[in-house]
Amino acid sequence: IEGMSAKAKDNGFDWDISNLKVFNIYYPTKGELRSNIILDDFNILSWTNDKDLSGRLANRVVVIGSGSLDDIVSETVEDATEQANWYLQEIALSEKDTGTSANLIAKGTKYLDDRKSPKSVISVRVNDRNPDILTYYVGDTLPVRIGTIGFSENLRIDKRTIQIQRTGEAQVDISF
Repeated sequence: IEGMSAKAKDNGFDWDISNLKVFNIYYPTKGELRSNIILDDFNILSWTNDKDLSGRLANRVVVIGSGSLDDIVSETVEDATEQANWYLQEIALSEKDTGTSANLIAKGTKYLDDRKSPKSVISVRVNDRNPDILTYYVGDTLPVRIGTIGFSENLRIDKRTIQIQRTGEAQVDISF
């Protein structure tokens, strides 16, 4: 794994392992927090806030722990409010290395918190000079503040596209 790291090899990949034991690969890089580049009401030309329904929703998580036959430890964690909103979305997690109910509940709760409702997909359109398009890249994290909806978070850039207008002005669409 370390051999394919961007630090060990030209054109390698950045990677990490999440708390849920998920191996994440970032290409071209994981990026950096660029706190000096702020996207806000002064430089955002337009924005959208959509719900991503393609992800795996889960509002009931069954966590299966260690044991055998009739002696398997398992716990169920659920969110009834989200079930009412999105119907039943159930998933089973295998945590065979865990035999303690409290640990299974903690893992199920974490998974549930991350997936109980669709994630917001924020996209903004900015001018290519404000901020300068050469100062941030796909993978970087930027502060985004949209005053009209009271939104203020640091978001990682997933996609960046450039549109050249008939006037010659370039506009940049950034998706997080």
